[in-house]
This record gives sequence, structure tokens and C-alpha cells, in this order.
Amino acid sequence: YQTSQVNPQTSWWPRFDKFRQGVATLGGGDISVEAGGNINSLFLSAPTNARLGGDKTKPADINNLVMQGGGDIVVRAGGDVKDGLVFIAKGEGHVTAGGALESRVALQDGHVQLTAVGDVTILDAFNPTAYKQSSNNSDSGNNGVALVFHSYGDTDTGIRALSRAGDAVLKSKYASDKGVAYPARLAALAPQGSVR
Repeated sequence: YQTSQVNPQTSWWPRFDKFRQGVATLGGGDISVEAGGNINSLFLSAPTNARLGGDKTKPADINNLVMQGGGDIVVRAGGDVKDGLVFIAKGEGHVTAGGALESRVALQDGHVQLTAVGDVTILDAFNPTAYKQSSNNSDSGNNGVALVFHSYGDTDTGIRALSRAGDAVLKSKYASDKGVAYPARLAALAPQGSVR
């Protein structure tokens, strides 16, 4: 988003026809999952949709952004949470495990808190809008230009990882090759272990 350019009328939305990734609030809402034992390979998403209106021939104005959807995600496991994903586009995410916790975090404008008795491993953290968007998301179609933008929110956007009796481990599979990174606010705490 640059005010010196003509308004590109940026937009994003979930592709209902392509969604095969677990449980989502595709129109907005909250998700709550609770298990006495383990939770394995569960992907949870609370996406938004948005469009930037206004006159196409005049500079873009953030006041013309209309955003809908989002929501909160709460996950509680008595045992481990393994190989999961929490996507918060606008809202709060809280994942708690009585054992170890291992998850990916996709984040736009929100906050995710990961807490476990054992190790907390963030497998990856990224902003989905930093990836190439669909060519159908452009007036010019597939013109060879990658349509990407960052939508990390304000100063509250961030991740907090707390391991009560183990290690806090930060990984990132995509950061070096995609320009995708953890949000500016990151807290990794392991009072009885290590942060690595």
C-alpha cells in the first residue's frame, strides 16, 4: 500500500472452492477445540476478506478499506498438540497443551499465545498475504507480476510462546526464500529450559 500510486483496489478473500485445510470460519466467527488427550494435525483458520474501494484514478486511501470476518481460536489439549496450524487474520488465538505443543502460526492482524507444560515448537510463522496471490486478483490477469502485500497489523500483532517446563523452539521453513518473517512482536519464554 503506497499513497503515491494510483489505487490498485487491493482485495483478499478465502477461496471456498479450494478450502481443504481443516476447520475454518470462512465468514467470520470463533473456533473452540478441547481434548482430554492429544490433538494431531489439526489446521484451524479464522480468515478475513477485504477490499479497498475508492476512485481507481486517485491515490489509495486506507479509510476506504472494508474488512469483514476474522475471529478467535481457542485450543485446549490435556496431552500434546502436534503438527497443527493456527491462522488468525483478525482476532486472538490461544493454544494450551498439557504436554508438548508443535504448531505453525499464520497471522495478519491479531495475537497468538502458545502455552505448554512441555516444549513449545513454532514450526513456522508467516503472513499469508506475503505469498503470491491469485492472478484472478488483478484487473490485468496473469501479467507475470507477483501480487504480494503485507497485512501485519498494528503494535498488538504478535506471538507469545511459553514453555512452563521445557524449551521454546522457533523455526521458520520459509523466511529465507519467501521474504516471510515472524511478526515484529515476538516473546519466547522458557523459565525452566532454553529458547532456541
